[in-house]
Amino acid sequence: MSARVAEDQLKESKEQRTERSKEQAGRVTFWQEPEVTVVANRSLDPADVYLKISSVGGSHAVSDVKYLGSIPPCIRLSLPAKKLLEVLSDEKSAPDLSSVYVSMIYLSDTYGKKWQRSSHGELEPGWDEATVQIERMNAVLTQALGYRGVLLSDPSVKSEALDSCGPGN
Repeated sequence: MSARVAEDQLKESKEQRTERSKEQAGRVTFWQEPEVTVVANRSLDPADVYLKISSVGGSHAVSDVKYLGSIPPCIRLSLPAKKLLEVLSDEKSAPDLSSVYVSMIYLSDTYGKKWQRSSHGELEPGWDEATVQIERMNAVLTQALGYRGVLLSDPSVKSEALDSCGPGN
């Protein structure tokens, strides 16, 4: 009987952790404004965020995943399209500024659970490891060296505190 009670408690604990994880992930959002992408972490915990930066038009479509950084709680970041273009394109045939956008974010929450959110707002558990794997290794190395990441440490990326933050906001 005590083994059954312990099993039920473990199951309930896992369900609560999953629900808290989904609540945190649900509070990390992004949207496009004219010439700016905004990433907001309205949770009370930091979240590691990767951006899938895409560009359409011109001679071909370009897409790449870049580590944004560990976004502190209750922060809104404004990323200029010019910076996204610079990070995305090392080629001579660079896409133009108006075609650059963030098509997906990948995040890892406080519990280590992985999530992805599309530009349409859908939040789904997990992420495509092959898509994120190389950039994730780069991010781990970057953090080990004490850097915040190419995007988060750039002075053109503006950071603002969010007034309404946490549960219920």
